[in-house]
Amino acid sequence: MNNQSRNEPAENAPQSRRGGPRPQRQEQPAPARSALHESEERYRTLFNTMDEGFVLQEILYDPQGRPYDYRFLEVNPAFQRQTGLSAVALVGRTVREVLPGIEPVWFERLGRVALTGRPEQFEVWSETRRRWHDIRAYPTAPGRLAAVLMDITERKQAEQALQESHERSQGQAEELQMANEELHAQAEELHASNEELRRQEQALRESEQRLVWSQEIAHLGSWELDVVQNRLRWSDEVYRIFGLQPRQFGATYEAFLARVHPDDRVAVDAAYSGSLRENRDTYEIEHRVVRPGTGEIRFVHEKCRHLRDDAGRVVRSVGMVHDVTERKALEAQLRRLNDQLEQEVQAQTEELKDTIDRLQEEVARRVQAEDGLRRRSQMLEAFFLHTITPLAFLDRHFNFVRVNEAYAQADQKDPDYFPGKNHFVLYPHAENRRIFEQVVRTKQPYFAHARSFTYPGVPRRVTYWDWQLTPLLDEQGEVQFLVLNLEDVTEQQTAFHELQQRARQLQKLTLDLSQAEDRERKRLAEILHDDLQQQLAAAKFHLSLLGSHLPKDTELGDALSRLDQILKNAIETSRSLSHELSPAVLYQSTLGETFEWLARQLKAKHGLTVHVENRDRVEAASDALKIFLYKAAREILFNIVKHARVKEARLRLQRLRGRVWLTISDQGRGFDPRSLGKTGGFGLLSIRERIELLGGRMRIRSAPGRGSTFVITVPDTETPADRRPRTEDGEQPDAGTPSSALGRPSSVLRVLLVDDHQATREGLAAVLSEQADLAVVGQAANGHEAVRLACELRPDVIVMDVSMPMMAGDEATRQIKRRVPGVRVVALSMFDESGMAQAMCEAGAQAYLLKTAPPEQLLAAIRGGPDAHAG
Repeated sequence: MNNQSRNEPAENAPQSRRGGPRPQRQEQPAPARSALHESEERYRTLFNTMDEGFVLQEILYDPQGRPYDYRFLEVNPAFQRQTGLSAVALVGRTVREVLPGIEPVWFERLGRVALTGRPEQFEVWSETRRRWHDIRAYPTAPGRLAAVLMDITERKQAEQALQESHERSQGQAEELQMANEELHAQAEELHASNEELRRQEQALRESEQRLVWSQEIAHLGSWELDVVQNRLRWSDEVYRIFGLQPRQFGATYEAFLARVHPDDRVAVDAAYSGSLRENRDTYEIEHRVVRPGTGEIRFVHEKCRHLRDDAGRVVRSVGMVHDVTERKALEAQLRRLNDQLEQEVQAQTEELKDTIDRLQEEVARRVQAEDGLRRRSQMLEAFFLHTITPLAFLDRHFNFVRVNEAYAQADQKDPDYFPGKNHFVLYPHAENRRIFEQVVRTKQPYFAHARSFTYPGVPRRVTYWDWQLTPLLDEQGEVQFLVLNLEDVTEQQTAFHELQQRARQLQKLTLDLSQAEDRERKRLAEILHDDLQQQLAAAKFHLSLLGSHLPKDTELGDALSRLDQILKNAIETSRSLSHELSPAVLYQSTLGETFEWLARQLKAKHGLTVHVENRDRVEAASDALKIFLYKAAREILFNIVKHARVKEARLRLQRLRGRVWLTISDQGRGFDPRSLGKTGGFGLLSIRERIELLGGRMRIRSAPGRGSTFVITVPDTETPADRRPRTEDGEQPDAGTPSSALGRPSSVLRVLLVDDHQATREGLAAVLSEQADLAVVGQAANGHEAVRLACELRPDVIVMDVSMPMMAGDEATRQIKRRVPGVRVVALSMFDESGMAQAMCEAGAQAYLLKTAPPEQLLAAIRGGPDAHAG
């Protein structure tokens, strides 16, 4: 037996061919699928072991829309036992095919249910099997009908025996009446009264039996025992039957036996243990349980099925507990009534004269009691017709009159808990109370869709409901009662929230993809700069060295000149491509300098003058934010070039309340912001999506003929990414050992070469070695080595690369100038960026040259010529 909540299947759930419900398939995580599988297995066990027969049928209509036959879709084992027909002989065939001589009453009653859509309950005699059945039929879905069958032949036989007993008693009374002609008229009157009483009692018993049958359907619990771990789990219904509160009871097999009546304990243990010893798959028993505290005794009917592993060992036992206390009490009451009736008839035959008046009074009293019981029975029947949908009846003051089982189960309570209690005392909710009062005032129903509800005392249990409140009016047209019916739509709302979450995840993936694209562009640009351009520059240095050894005005000299130009063009092409992929200014300059560079590019290429205003020298907190702001500004400015038809625009950058504000405006044609459509690439709509992912927003103020203003605000709280030094795979930097300068004249300039590419250093050294007044005294592969060797060697000139790992050229220059003030620094770079040249000059460099410049300019700068910035 287990202690988890009972999982009632929906009546219209599809059924499997093996007798159990077939859950609808949907993709779920592995733990959810496992839980669903266990739940399905426990339900299938209950379905296959229940006493009541169950059949699911498809309705077959004639051309006039009237049902004329039914096809069997699913039956359970109890149905097969009651009808004597196997599932193989039934499923897929029609009723008329399987049972050609079936009584017409079946089709009359089932046809009425199919046409009206209202459930019905009736008793029918099967001439084929000579058995009586109690039938409850209801539609489950369009074109489908389900029926629950109970074999009531024994009860009918008992009623027949009771009737025959009455007839024998009547015969005795008639003989007595013949002997006493004076009381003949009174005896006939008594006989008629007894016959009427017998019919009324029979109708009363049938009504009570239907009520018991409904209670048996509802009072059905399930349990599961892990034989290996000795862990027992109960459903909530089992706890209710045993008079226990869930999770306040250590559910083990021994603890379960302790709740069994002492007189039944040995038999129950023997039934379960015996089924294991005898290698049986099932066992079944009825016994008593004692509820703690009150000492109340309840009768239960148990069924169990053992589940085995691949080796055939029992590893789990699953079963059901059915509270049959009411059935036992009814049987005892019928026996007492039968005995009492026998005694009364005997007494009437012996003392007919003296008891006629008393019997007439008793008949009147019984008729009155039967009328009251009939009214109660009708109310209960109407009540149980709505067991699928949670339903509650309230008075006009919102006090509960009664609720059905489904409504009570939604709050894990018993239906008897609610009557007399106020709805808003149990579930305080100001908005819902106003709605209820509105329904009473207007006398109009109200429907709510997917309203959230939190149970008092369980703040984390949030459910969603569709519910409708309908007023019932009295004869004077005033609201007398309210009908509240609900539908749990928590699963649908959960699926909707999951869909929203997945949409947010998709947006994040889009952002990650864009950032990955930026990283890849940067990586490709660095490959072009650090590898291809450096190799081309080194080749150009070596080519110039080769040209210095050849005579002028020769064909080979002309070829070398053309080759030099080809190398220069290749360097310019690769530089342009690296700029297109990822401008170096994004990583080598501040945010303000980046926008100044972008303004120069737009002026040079498109003739658009952009006035850049950087208030408070705003700097982005991370490269990702800087790249985004650069792309956003570039896209907006490109749109101005294409659509605004103006020659000027303004770009303002500022920080306000922890956020970066980027404002771009023009006085051009303008447009209607509502007309923006989907665009490819990094368009305006893509900018807006990226801004929202970064926690910011974009506002567009524009109108035709009035210009446009774009305002972008993003939080400036991202952590700057660690900058990793760039290294060459497998390349070991030179140790920086100074070259020997013995034998050189004292007027020789001592030069230190600093570059992170060995090929470039070697090319520079080859060019300088041809000059008698220049001597390379050392080489450094990064800024740290440059500072160390400058302090050790005290060179006259340092040829400094601008972009290097570990320490950039401007910082290395700044430190060297502090420690060796007299040294001259010539900056050498692949980047033709004014911002970089300015940074090197501010750090102390005397010249800034491109690596593609002619060797003569480099030699002039080293010897102390005018500062250069040449290509």
